[in-house]
Amino acid sequence: MRRFPLGLKLMALVVFAALIGLGLWQLRRMAQTSEHRARLAALAQAPPRPLDEALAGARSTENLDHTRVSVRCAPPPAPSPAIYRYSVVDGVIGWRLLDMCRLSGATWGALAIDRGRIGALTGAMTPRALSFSAPRALVGVVRSLGGAPLFGDDMPADRPGTHLLRVLDPPAIAAMARWTAARAPMPYYLVVESEAPAPAGVSPAPVVEDVPRDNFGYALTWFGLAAGLACVYAAMVWRRLTAR
Repeated sequence: MRRFPLGLKLMALVVFAALIGLGLWQLRRMAQTSEHRARLAALAQAPPRPLDEALAGARSTENLDHTRVSVRCAPPPAPSPAIYRYSVVDGVIGWRLLDMCRLSGATWGALAIDRGRIGALTGAMTPRALSFSAPRALVGVVRSLGGAPLFGDDMPADRPGTHLLRVLDPPAIAAMARWTAARAPMPYYLVVESEAPAPAGVSPAPVVEDVPRDNFGYALTWFGLAAGLACVYAAMVWRRLTAR
């Protein structure tokens, strides 16, 4: 009887080790996401902190992402254009109102804000320009910027007086600063929970948090594949031994 080729043995060992490694990685991810969800739950109940205070803490010991803050916006020099962010809720197209909150601090000149869903534009493929009051006193949750769309940006073209965005990433924030004549925007944005005064026709709504919840299932899948590979290899070895 010929022995198993050495290359086949090495390949089986590498694949088995890779599957076990992927399963262990998913278990580590499960622990990390559990901690992340617990932090989000705590933040949902935490009182808002003044933005300046939160910034001071973020520079030393903590991450500003998902921090609840309160902030007052300086009046804009001129009315801002309508800036909308594409969203889908329960399969229905919608648009979120974006703006810039001007800050009085020296470090950052502005903070991009997501003021919520616009009721009049629900279902609109190409939203029209609408006028809203400038932001003044806000309470909301600071979020990190996202990345560029995975499959490109197929947004409809801007209409007169409007700018349309799919994601809030650094280039989008830079464009918002240009459109609104704002200086030095922060590398974050604020998901507004409440405003005073509140803009008519806008409903504050949290941005859906993409926290994976199926890490344990993925871990079982990887470990199951590793076990299956081990069983197949063991069966082949047993068959050769019995034949011998």
